[in-house]
Amino acid sequence: MSADARVEPVEVFVEGAQGSAYVGGAGETLVLIHGGWGDAAACWAPVWGRLAGRFRVVAPELPGLSRAMGEPGLGSVAAYARWVAGVLAARAPGPAWLVGNSFGASVAWRLAADLGARCRGIVLVNGIPMPRTPAPLAWLGRFAAARAPFLRSMFLRSIRRTSYGPEALERAFVDPAAAPAEYVAVARDPAPRQIETFADVLVAGDPGPAPSVPTLLLWGDGDRLPRTTADDGRRLAREVPGATLALVAGAGHMPQVEQPAAFVDRLLRFCETAAGEGAALASPPHR
Repeated sequence: MSADARVEPVEVFVEGAQGSAYVGGAGETLVLIHGGWGDAAACWAPVWGRLAGRFRVVAPELPGLSRAMGEPGLGSVAAYARWVAGVLAARAPGPAWLVGNSFGASVAWRLAADLGARCRGIVLVNGIPMPRTPAPLAWLGRFAAARAPFLRSMFLRSIRRTSYGPEALERAFVDPAAAPAEYVAVARDPAPRQIETFADVLVAGDPGPAPSVPTLLLWGDGDRLPRTTADDGRRLAREVPGATLALVAGAGHMPQVEQPAAFVDRLLRFCETAAGEGAALASPPHR
């Protein structure tokens, strides 16, 4: 494997608005999409240098979910997919591999369908396509946001308990001490700003059409969060035509953090296989 390459923050402009992404390396584009806990660096820094030794890595900071940014959320998975597509148009036009962790997997799934033939393959890391929201629940969510703040508050407390609180962090990692400090801060915050963004996305639903590209489910086998356990990964592998499931031992919801070497190895093998049986990816010089 090539030596690590530097990955550095850059400004991006999408639809006239300023945003941020981390970019580094050279070669085929590999997009790393972080989850709802926020911060691209906390999610991907353990592996992006190694990956940038083989790819042009682009890791956007999703508006409304990164703790370092003050932008409002985009409201839906479809909107996030369009925004990431705008980042790619500005920084890495052309074909791309998509990798998404947790909520980022929902964005990658939608973006893969939007990109069509420009998507080389998709990797869902302990994350699922965004479930379609039943119409009554969607209506109730919009009603609560506009006219029933008490119901909205109950909804947000439920999200924090199941997905953002200390108990969720404990279930997410085989070794909770491995949790990035940024995510520990989110879990300790009684009202992290990401919850408002995530609530709007859940109400919107909109998984989009299934992409027709090579698909890898790269799953930490010790994940104990609802809908992303190892059994959930096996179930999803049966539902997605042609998908391959690879379980990473000794890792939970973020295998790239707890077992970075195993994560990178399995991701590279998937890309090499998907690019053509026995045809290894070229190792370009660093930029």
